[in-house]
Amino acid sequence: MNTLIIVPILIFGICLLLGMLWKNGDLPSLNKQVKWKRGGLRLMPGTYRGKEYVPRKYEGILLVVFAYCMYKVAFKFAGYLFLCYLFGFSRVQNESLRIVTTPKGHPWVISNGDQIETGLQPIHYFICVVVWILITIIGFVIIRRLLPKQKRS
Repeated sequence: MNTLIIVPILIFGICLLLGMLWKNGDLPSLNKQVKWKRGGLRLMPGTYRGKEYVPRKYEGILLVVFAYCMYKVAFKFAGYLFLCYLFGFSRVQNESLRIVTTPKGHPWVISNGDQIETGLQPIHYFICVVVWILITIIGFVIIRRLLPKQKRS
């Protein structure tokens, strides 16, 4: 099946499962953070081991900048993993293969002159998204610990 069909189905399934668990009361931490009020669904500050969540200084701005930079890194790394998937690790290493251009709607050109057809490009997209989410979450958790705490008024 096409990757563009599988990913939304998986996301929908995960959301459905979390909704069922939350409704049954199996996720007590989520019940503390999400409240139904008259105006609709409200997200409340979460707690971690009895402590209220306090955002760090410049956390939002840093997340946006860091996520963008990690997207650029993930795109290059996903290109390497994608070529290893298509040609094999040893051929990519021996011939120093890399993706030269990635025009939209046209075959991608590789450094040895081969072309990647448009039907295989969603695999690169899926690899890129997975790598991007992983390195952004792991890296930001580490960086967030270095940020100064925000003073409560």
